[in-house]
Amino acid sequence: MRTIGRTDFRSALRRAYPSPVPPPAADFWNRFRARLAQLPAARPAAPTRVWRPLVASAAMAACGVALLAILPLSWPSAGAAPSPLSRVEDLSVYGDYSSIFIIEDRVNQGTIVWVADWTRPAAEPRPEAPPL
Repeated sequence: MRTIGRTDFRSALRRAYPSPVPPPAADFWNRFRARLAQLPAARPAAPTRVWRPLVASAAMAACGVALLAILPLSWPSAGAAPSPLSRVEDLSVYGDYSSIFIIEDRVNQGTIVWVADWTRPAAEPRPEAPPL
């Protein structure tokens, strides 16, 4: 049995199936442009707008925070009477001071106690606060 070498096989294929002769360049490009004209024109890709959802979510968060801040202020009180501890009946200051101011805010039902130039002696223990 006869074996065919690699070069013999290539040459036999070239003889049996010769390469087609390429068309002239002008004909190739004319056919190319004709096929290209048959395709629909490609639209440019739409730009991605990432900032719009971020701005929208930030605005929603700001509205939520504002709502949570305003809602308790506008909440009607349940007609709660001031507690008996809302007035200063007696005051003891353990230390040296120059003056004491007691300011009662009747509109907001609060009391401010201001002790000016207060120095608590280091030897005395700190007094316990009364339970609320």
